[in-house]
Amino acid sequence: MCVLRVSGSRFDPQGYLRTSKLRPSSVFLAGTPRLMAKPDGMKLTRSGFTVTVSDAAWTLRDQAQDACSFLAVHEAELATLSSLPEVEDVRLDFPIEKRDVLTQSEYFPSELVRAAGRAGIGLEITIYLCAGDET
Repeated sequence: MCVLRVSGSRFDPQGYLRTSKLRPSSVFLAGTPRLMAKPDGMKLTRSGFTVTVSDAAWTLRDQAQDACSFLAVHEAELATLSSLPEVEDVRLDFPIEKRDVLTQSEYFPSELVRAAGRAGIGLEITIYLCAGDET
C-alpha cells in the first residue's frame, strides 16, 4: 500500500486539509506519542498526514502505476504543498516484501520519477520481512 507522507515541525496538517482535495488516511501531530501503546515513550517531532495512494499488492510495479495516476490528478496541489515553507518532507513510500534472493533491486518507471520530481516529492522503498521469512 503506497502512501503519500507530508510532514513538518511547524506544519498544521488539520488547517491545510480543510481546503485540500487530498483525503488523509491518517493525521499525526508533533508532541504525541510515536506508539500509542507507549504513551510515555518517544514523541513525534513533526506534524503531518498520510494519504493512501495505492491499495495494490506489495509489488512496486502495481503501486507505481497507481502512483503515476495519483500524481497526474494531484500534481499541481502537490507541487504547491511541497513548496510551503512549513512543509519539510513530502514523499511517496512504497512498501515491498523482502524476497529470498541474493540481491534485491527495484525499478521506478521514468514516468513516476519525472512526475514526482516536478511535484517536489521524494521516493522511498520500505522493505518488510514477511511472515515465514527467516532472514
